[in-house]
Amino acid sequence: MSNYHVRHHNSPYFNAEKFVPIVRRMLAPFLAQDIIIYAHDTGERRPVMEDGNFHIHLWSSSVGRADAVYRLESVFGLPLSHSWSWFRPSEFSHVLKDPASQTPVAEVVEDNLFIFFPIADERAVEWEGIFMQILQAAIDSGAISLVRDGDLERVARAKIKERFVKFCARRTRKNLKVTTESVNEKRTRITDLRSRLLNELLHLNEARKKARSPVTKLDPQKVGNDFDVILRTNKVKKVVVREERTLEVYTDTILCLDPRSGKMHELGKFKITVDPDHYDVRFINLTRRVDARKRGQHAPHVFDEGMPCLGSAAETFAALFENFEYAAIVMYAVQFLETVNTDDDGGQYINLWPLAQVKTSVVAPSSTAPAVPVAS
Repeated sequence: MSNYHVRHHNSPYFNAEKFVPIVRRMLAPFLAQDIIIYAHDTGERRPVMEDGNFHIHLWSSSVGRADAVYRLESVFGLPLSHSWSWFRPSEFSHVLKDPASQTPVAEVVEDNLFIFFPIADERAVEWEGIFMQILQAAIDSGAISLVRDGDLERVARAKIKERFVKFCARRTRKNLKVTTESVNEKRTRITDLRSRLLNELLHLNEARKKARSPVTKLDPQKVGNDFDVILRTNKVKKVVVREERTLEVYTDTILCLDPRSGKMHELGKFKITVDPDHYDVRFINLTRRVDARKRGQHAPHVFDEGMPCLGSAAETFAALFENFEYAAIVMYAVQFLETVNTDDDGGQYINLWPLAQVKTSVVAPSSTAPAVPVAS
C-alpha cells in the first residue's frame, strides 16, 4: 500500500505532525486511501468528509459543540493530566468508549475518525499511548474498513464474524432458557392443577418439541454461512455486531424507482439496525433527511428515529426473527428501502428525494429474498 500517503494540517497552537508516524505504522499499510490528520485549535465542528480519503480530526465532531467537561484521571488506563471540554457523540456514528469509565472518547463516521478532546495539547502527556489505543479500538471493533485483500482485513473480518456467532449464540441461549423455564413451569402446574391436567400436558409436549427443534440449537457452520451471505448482499458495505445484542448493517447508496414517472430517486446511505430482542428493524439515513409526509423522514416509509411503516411486511419480518434468519432479514430490509407504494400516504412523496444520476425504467431486485409487500 506504499502508493498511499499520510498528510497533516497543523493549527497555530497544535501540531498534528507528531501523529503521522503512528498512523503510518498502524493504519497506512492497511487502508487503500490517503490519510489526512487535522489539529483543531478550539474544538471545531467539522463536516463528514466523503472525498475518498480517510480523515482524522483531533478535538472535533461532526455535530454540536465541545460543551461536555469530563474530569477523568485516565483514558484507556493512561493518566490524563488535564480537564478539557469534550464533544459528545453524534447520532449516526460508531462510538469508541474508555473501557473503565464508559466515557465516549471518539467516533467513526464513514471515513472520518473524530477524537472528542484536545489530544494534541502539550498537557496531554500520554497522548501517544492514548492515540494508539483509540486507533486499535477502532480496528478491533470493525469501525474502520480495512483493505479487502490484506492480512489485517481477514483478521478484522474474522473477529466480526466471531462476534456475529456470539450474537446468534446469545439469542439461542435465551430462547433455550425461555423454553426450559416454560417446560418446568408447566410441570409444576400439572401437579397443582389436576383439573386441567390434559390441557397442561398438551402444552408440555409442545414445549418439549420446541426445546428439541433447530431453533434452540446453534449450528456454527450455518451461522458463519449466514454472515457471509450478509456481506455478499447487494448494497451492504459493512457489518458491525454491537455488544452481541444488535446487528448494524451499513449500506451503499440506496435507489428507489417512482413507478408513476419511471424516474429513479436517490435515498442515500443507510444504517440498518436489527434488534432481535424486540423483533425490531430501524433505518437511519446517513446522507439526508427529507420533509415529506412528516418532517425529517429517512425514506418514504421511514419516519422519525428510523421507525418504519412496514404494513404487511411486518408479518414477514416477525417470522424471520422467530427463526433467526438474520441474512434474510438484511436482504428483506434492503428490498424494503428500494420499494415504494405511491398509493400510500408516505410513499406518494418519493418524488421529493433527489433524482439519481442513472438511466433506468425498471427496478432491479437487490437479492433473492421474497418480494416485499410495500407499506399501506
